[in-house]
Amino acid sequence: SFANRFPRAVFVSIHFNSSTGGAGLESYALAPEGVPSNASSEHHVSGTDGRCAGNAVDGQNIALTAAIHAAVLSRFSIFDRGVRHARFHVLRNIKIPAVLLEGGFISDPTEGQRIATGYYRQQLGTAIAQGVQNYNAAANYRAGVANFAVARTNLPPHARSISEPLDGDNPPEPNHHHPPSISINAGE
Repeated sequence: SFANRFPRAVFVSIHFNSSTGGAGLESYALAPEGVPSNASSEHHVSGTDGRCAGNAVDGQNIALTAAIHAAVLSRFSIFDRGVRHARFHVLRNIKIPAVLLEGGFISDPTEGQRIATGYYRQQLGTAIAQGVQNYNAAANYRAGVANFAVARTNLPPHARSISEPLDGDNPPEPNHHHPPSISINAGE
């Protein structure tokens, strides 16, 4: 898996829902072994019945998911569908903390219109980055060391737009004292 090549990273999978009558934000962590999934639909690997194991970082998955979910809710007025557990294919077999975020419903007229704007998507990316920073601060509080750094220059070209300001101001230069470990990868 691409994500496993970066042991000091986190994995954030960003999606938008579509369902008649649905609206709001929901975030998913991999369901730990023995914990039932509460996703309404999942992309199961053929032959599984939803009872697959979690992974070695179950607690970190939940902490990361909660931190990102809270950061997004603090930035937007959006219905809170909650933090949930699921065994989505994209979250399985990842050895680093991971979250799947559903950033709204494209099928809802109001949310769909908002999601279509670059401003919303940039603000969503900013909120996600803030959530990762909050997670990192909490995860490393006792150690007193920050070991995650976001570096815009290391994002793939198709993902850089979420880190570029809309008003034309230049973002702060990345801190080169810490190796970058967060990659926002959209479209894969």
